[in-house]
Amino acid sequence: MVTELGLIDVLPGHKEDFERDMAYAAEHIIGPSEGFLGYTPYGWGIENPNRFMFLARWETIEHHKVIFWNSPALQQFVDVVGPHMDGAGSFEHYSQ
Repeated sequence: MVTELGLIDVLPGHKEDFERDMAYAAEHIIGPSEGFLGYTPYGWGIENPNRFMFLARWETIEHHKVIFWNSPALQQFVDVVGPHMDGAGSFEHYSQ
């Protein structure tokens, strides 16, 4: 299993909409993706209050970086969550 640590900077005034849309995307867009095992939101930064942290679990790195990234679901995710993002975000993967 691979855990993705995501840090996303969110535009001021978009926090509530971002949380709603991120939860929707995790369940309805990413959720059905091959190899996706789950999503856990961790909340907002203390030093950077517009930075959101989450963990996503995947069967393998290939399920995320090859299969998901090359699927129509990636563009759907960007269409839903992208309007709230302030930059590209930071995403790293860890083995377990």
